[in-house]
Amino acid sequence: MSSTPAAPSLESLRAPFAPGGPFELDAERCRKLLAAALRRGGDSADLFAEISTSASMGLEEGLVKSASRSVSLGVGFRVRRGDAAGYAY
Repeated sequence: MSSTPAAPSLESLRAPFAPGGPFELDAERCRKLLAAALRRGGDSADLFAEISTSASMGLEEGLVKSASRSVSLGVGFRVRRGDAAGYAY
C-alpha cells in the first residue's frame, strides 16, 4: 500500500533570503556586504542570492530503484574593476 506525501507547508516554501526567512538578507546586511566587497578598490559590485532544488527517481521494470533530493543555497559576489571581474560564491 502506498501513501501520498503531504503537501509542503507554506512556511517550507518561503524563500530563505526573504524577510523573515532563516537566512534573511535585509537592506542593511546587503549594504554591509557590498561595502566589504568594494573595500579594496572595485568600481562596482553585485550580490546574488541563489537557491535551487532538484529531485530524481530511478525506475527499473516499474519499480523504484533509487531516489534522491537536494537543495543548494548560497550568496555570491561579483566585483568589477575596469574591464576585470572577480566572482566568489
